[in-house]
Amino acid sequence: MGWRMVNLTSAGIRFLDARFPHGQFRSGLMELVEVQVAPSGSTHLEAVVACNGNHGDVVENAFLITTAEWRKARWRILARMTVRFTADGAPVAETELVTAQRVGFSEPEC
Repeated sequence: MGWRMVNLTSAGIRFLDARFPHGQFRSGLMELVEVQVAPSGSTHLEAVVACNGNHGDVVENAFLITTAEWRKARWRILARMTVRFTADGAPVAETELVTAQRVGFSEPEC
């Protein structure tokens, strides 16, 4: 499957890794090498994702989770998707929501 990832910010972003952790729409951690996106630019991410379904089946709350560097900080970007299967069993993912949180934001301060 493929995803178009767009940088809507005024600073470049570097994607470090990606994964799909849902039990019915899954892949292991993929290290991304030299995936840099300029401001207002985009890139295409290709991934092999394990999933099975029949026409009409729906997988809710599937996620694409990436780690990125933006403005000298690490961020976790979560894209929540709904995956529907076509008549020939092909998955079609529709992005529902994208959120970002700074890596380590919830760790207790020492």
